Amino acid sequence: MSFDSTPDTLRHSLRVAELMSELIKELLDRSIRHDLSKTREPELAVYDDVVPRLRATPYGSPEHRALVDAMGEGGR
Repeated sequence: MSFDSTPDTLRHSLRVAELMSELIKELLDRSIRHDLSKTREPELAVYDDVVPRLRATPYGSPEHRALVDAMGEGGR
């Protein structure tokens, strides 16, 4: 009788899927928390002040970069 690797491969595949699912869930959770932080202080005040000015400034211009830099961690 010869060795059949199918059961081992299927177990491995399920384990990889399980681990990948955990990573995907963590990334989704982080993305939600990241964007929600923009709706609360202290980031909200920064966004309310700077975003209208960013919209009126050409993307990539020195003025745009200065505004993004002025946002500090809230702009990243």
